[in-house]
Amino acid sequence: MTERATVTGELTDEVLRFVRLLKTTVPVEPGLDRSAVLLLIPLQHHGPMRLTELAQVRGSDPSTVSRQAAQLVGAGLVSSEPDPADGRARRLALTDAGRATCQRMTDARGGAIAEALQGWSDQQLATFTRLFRKFNACVEAHQLGRATGNDPSAVDAAAAPG
Repeated sequence: MTERATVTGELTDEVLRFVRLLKTTVPVEPGLDRSAVLLLIPLQHHGPMRLTELAQVRGSDPSTVSRQAAQLVGAGLVSSEPDPADGRARRLALTDAGRATCQRMTDARGGAIAEALQGWSDQQLATFTRLFRKFNACVEAHQLGRATGNDPSAVDAAAAPG
């Protein structure tokens, strides 16, 4: 295995570790699964959507998302409303309580990260943030290229120094 492949594997492991750690900072509402509560995030970022769209955004099976969404509707965090484009279909939307839960999750994640990085200098934090933003842009561009059938090497523009 090449040095680059080894380091890329280590990076992959660390990114997955970070995702697991970040998920544990999310406060869980009593009676709800953590995975159900995490469905609130795409609804906050993308607005109301059909269950099938929500499942696609989360990369989950629609039947799983259906059960989780039912928990959220039952808890009053999400409402199910008619889709204006097709009255036979339903869209899930955050309620005021759901938005408040999202804010608590955002505050908890931000607080946990801020506490963990207290020992970092402002320069270290700025450098890491810039590199992590660049990393995310490269991964996002690569995925978009693959999804649209374009050459994934087009991510070179996102990978340019800076």
